[in-house]
Amino acid sequence: MEGIKLGPEEIKFITLFESLTGSKIKDCLIEENGGITFVVEEKELGRCLGKGGRNVKRFRDLTGKSVHVVGYSSDLSQFVRNIFSPAEVAKVLLSGDGKTVTVEVKPGFKGMALGEGKRRLARARKLVGRFYGVKDIVVKTSAS
Repeated sequence: MEGIKLGPEEIKFITLFESLTGSKIKDCLIEENGGITFVVEEKELGRCLGKGGRNVKRFRDLTGKSVHVVGYSSDLSQFVRNIFSPAEVAKVLLSGDGKTVTVEVKPGFKGMALGEGKRRLARARKLVGRFYGVKDIVVKTSAS
């Protein structure tokens, strides 16, 4: 498993976001485009976002960074679904060797699942690798 290693910049953003939300952040991922993804316990998701997304907006206004918040689940399938939300995921399959996850999305949702420039897929690969040791994620359209 890759593990979670946080540098000074990630720690700075976690501290700020925790102070704005009152929630405990599990992980922070700074993406290549400068966006930031925070991972929080699923039950903390509402508090992190704030009413009408106000906490995310305040963080964005203070830092100039786009923000994504993902609910962590100890269940791999649910965590993957949380990362790809709002794309409708039909199935999450783990390969026999545990190194590849295949995500089947409902027809019409593949583009949303991949994200612009495949950013959502890249985010998913990094987060699932950090928490579950998975090496790759493949997105397919389900038959139904």
